[in-house]
Amino acid sequence: MSIRPSIIRGSRRIINNDPCFFCLHRSPAGVRSFTIKQRIDPRKGTPGEVRADIDQRNRRLYFRMLEADKLIPCKLEDANKIINHFVSNRASMDPATNARKLAQQYKLKVIHLPMLAIPMFRIPDVNDTTRQLPPSSNAPLAASLLVACSAASDLQATLQILNAVYYSAKVHNMPKAAEMARLYTPKQISDARRMLEQLAEGKDGKSGATGDANAMTLHGKFLEMAGDTTQARYFYEKALEHYDTKVWRGYPHPMALPWLTPWTELVNLEEASPTPSAERMTKALKFGALKADDPMAYYKLAILQDSKSPEWLNYMSKAAASGHPEAMYKLGKFYHEVQAQPSNFLNNTGFRKALNFITSWKKNGAADFGMEWLNAAATGGHKPAVMEMARMYERTGQEDQVQNCLEVVAAQPPNEIPEEWPDLAAQARHQLTALKSSKRALA
Repeated sequence: MSIRPSIIRGSRRIINNDPCFFCLHRSPAGVRSFTIKQRIDPRKGTPGEVRADIDQRNRRLYFRMLEADKLIPCKLEDANKIINHFVSNRASMDPATNARKLAQQYKLKVIHLPMLAIPMFRIPDVNDTTRQLPPSSNAPLAASLLVACSAASDLQATLQILNAVYYSAKVHNMPKAAEMARLYTPKQISDARRMLEQLAEGKDGKSGATGDANAMTLHGKFLEMAGDTTQARYFYEKALEHYDTKVWRGYPHPMALPWLTPWTELVNLEEASPTPSAERMTKALKFGALKADDPMAYYKLAILQDSKSPEWLNYMSKAAASGHPEAMYKLGKFYHEVQAQPSNFLNNTGFRKALNFITSWKKNGAADFGMEWLNAAATGGHKPAVMEMARMYERTGQEDQVQNCLEVVAAQPPNEIPEEWPDLAAQARHQLTALKSSKRALA
């Protein structure tokens, strides 16, 4: 077995809303922002009129960049018209009818309209330091359009609304989702929940659960959060049966909040049970990894292995090649183990075939390869990987590199983000103080 394909092509990439160090997807560049520092000239209009003009301009510019990236489902001029017509129709028709009429008028389907709404949450705004303008209408408009599409039975709109509610909890550390969730009224959320249940249960009702697998998964999650783990498990298992593993280009929209996966939720539910079944977890994860190409499933499959084996290496390599920082870290440490004690691994035929291309071409090939994986994890903000690099630099007497690594680990996270490894950061600060004292003594 060779892991060469795992290095060349990882599993399905980990997509984040914010660009990561692999630039896994390129978010459109932001609209150029500007600051209002002086009083608005009354000749230019009222604050409300100025605000409407700014919102229209920013929306046009943003849609233009989305069109360049092929992230809107229609022509640029139609995108702006759709939003304007949606606003003008709201007073005369119910939300679902509004969405259906718009789609018909512009020769689209309702499924296309959320592709316009979802990016609108991210349209940059002016910096109004004088507080003269009313708030931007772009995000509320996006929320209103999603509500209309959800009322018209659209899956992506319903999931976007309820994912905002789900991810708004502090434990997920997704402030943007919390901002989105605040735009919906309790009634709109309740209506979306009912629509989610319909989409999950399908035509046959929950006795058959013939609906959409993604709707089943989120519906199951809400049932689990309400304490009904039996029904949650039922919907997760049905979601696995109905899950479409085909990757559809542009769907869901790259800027949509992450969709839950049934294998992950099923494994999490199993792990939380009093008597978790390794067999059930392995079955679910193999579906996620081998059929859906999910890097998290590959990582968890590797963790479930009793010990390091060629299968462990294959699964962990797939997860690492797809941008999973913890997998990169574990893989980096593994290759240093191979360098330190090659006989423990190369006596195994499976390992020997997998590691041959690393160990045969260069004396320190495994160690160098391990350092590359650690560096990749460190670049992704994984502090244990940085600390491991510091230890390796210390063994070779590279004090400057050791100090650089310790400073990275000791640094406070930006934007008041909670420290993920507080003990490690405290240890780094202690070692950094000792290292600097030692340098001063030798100076």
